[in-house]
Amino acid sequence: MAKATQTPMQVAAHWKLDKTVSLPLLGGLIVQTSAVVWLIATMSARVDQFEKRADAFQPTIEKVIRLDTKLDDIEESIADIKLILRTSKVTTK
Repeated sequence: MAKATQTPMQVAAHWKLDKTVSLPLLGGLIVQTSAVVWLIATMSARVDQFEKRADAFQPTIEKVIRLDTKLDDIEESIADIKLILRTSKVTTK
Protein backbone atom coordinates (compact mmCIF):
# COMPACT_ATOMS: atom_id res chain seq x y z
CA MET A 1 0.00 0.00 0.00
CA ALA A 2 1.45 3.36 -0.98
CA LYS A 3 1.60 6.24 1.50
CA ALA A 4 -0.41 8.47 -0.83
CA THR A 5 -3.42 6.15 -0.59
CA GLN A 6 -3.39 5.85 3.22
CA THR A 7 -6.00 7.69 5.24
CA PRO A 8 -4.93 9.93 8.15
CA MET A 9 -6.22 7.32 10.61
CA GLN A 10 -4.00 4.66 9.03
CA VAL A 11 -0.99 6.95 9.19
CA ALA A 12 -1.68 7.78 12.86
CA ALA A 13 -1.96 4.08 13.68
CA HIS A 14 1.67 3.59 12.62
CA TRP A 15 3.12 6.17 15.01
CA LYS A 16 5.36 4.70 17.70
CA LEU A 17 7.60 6.01 20.43
CA ASP A 18 11.05 4.70 19.73
CA LYS A 19 14.67 5.50 20.48
CA THR A 20 14.56 8.70 18.44
CA VAL A 21 13.10 10.58 21.42
CA SER A 22 16.21 12.01 23.01
CA LEU A 23 17.04 12.07 26.67
CA PRO A 24 17.42 15.90 26.71
CA LEU A 25 13.91 16.21 25.29
CA LEU A 26 12.48 14.02 28.03
CA GLY A 27 14.54 15.91 30.61
CA GLY A 28 13.21 19.21 29.30
CA LEU A 29 9.64 17.98 29.52
CA ILE A 30 10.20 16.84 33.09
CA VAL A 31 11.76 20.18 34.04
CA GLN A 32 8.90 22.13 32.43
CA THR A 33 6.28 19.98 34.13
CA SER A 34 8.02 20.44 37.47
CA ALA A 35 8.16 24.20 36.93
CA VAL A 36 4.43 24.35 36.18
CA VAL A 37 3.59 22.30 39.27
CA TRP A 38 5.84 24.54 41.39
CA LEU A 39 4.23 27.68 39.93
CA ILE A 40 0.72 26.42 40.65
CA ALA A 41 1.69 25.46 44.21
CA THR A 42 3.21 28.90 44.79
CA MET A 43 0.14 30.65 43.41
CA SER A 44 -2.11 28.53 45.61
CA ALA A 45 -0.07 29.45 48.68
CA ARG A 46 -0.31 33.16 47.80
CA VAL A 47 -4.08 32.92 47.37
CA ASP A 48 -4.31 31.27 50.78
CA GLN A 49 -2.27 34.12 52.30
CA PHE A 50 -4.50 36.74 50.69
CA GLU A 51 -7.62 34.98 51.96
CA LYS A 52 -6.21 34.97 55.50
CA ARG A 53 -5.40 38.68 55.25
CA ALA A 54 -8.88 39.44 53.93
CA ASP A 55 -10.43 37.51 56.82
CA ALA A 56 -8.23 39.41 59.28
CA PHE A 57 -9.35 42.77 57.85
CA GLN A 58 -13.05 41.94 57.94
CA PRO A 59 -13.63 43.35 61.46
CA THR A 60 -11.72 46.50 60.48
CA ILE A 61 -13.85 46.95 57.39
CA GLU A 62 -16.99 46.61 59.47
CA LYS A 63 -15.69 49.25 61.92
CA VAL A 64 -14.94 51.63 59.06
CA ILE A 65 -18.46 51.17 57.71
CA ARG A 66 -19.94 51.90 61.14
CA LEU A 67 -17.73 54.98 61.52
CA ASP A 68 -18.77 56.20 58.08
CA THR A 69 -22.42 55.85 59.05
CA LYS A 70 -21.82 57.73 62.32
CA LEU A 71 -19.96 60.46 60.44
CA ASP A 72 -22.90 60.87 58.07
CA ASP A 73 -25.22 61.20 61.07
CA ILE A 74 -22.92 63.79 62.69
CA GLU A 75 -22.75 65.81 59.46
CA GLU A 76 -26.53 65.75 59.28
CA SER A 77 -26.79 66.91 62.89
CA ILE A 78 -24.32 69.75 62.27
CA ALA A 79 -26.32 70.86 59.26
CA ASP A 80 -29.47 70.86 61.41
CA ILE A 81 -27.74 72.91 64.13
CA LYS A 82 -26.49 75.42 61.54
CA LEU A 83 -30.02 75.77 60.20
CA ILE A 84 -31.41 76.34 63.69
CA LEU A 85 -28.73 78.95 64.42
CA ARG A 86 -29.39 80.76 61.15
CA THR A 87 -33.14 80.85 61.74
CA SER A 88 -32.65 82.03 65.33
CA LYS A 89 -30.41 84.91 64.15
CA VAL A 90 -33.04 86.00 61.68
CA THR A 91 -35.81 85.98 64.28
CA THR A 92 -33.76 87.84 66.90
CA LYS A 93 -32.84 90.73 64.59
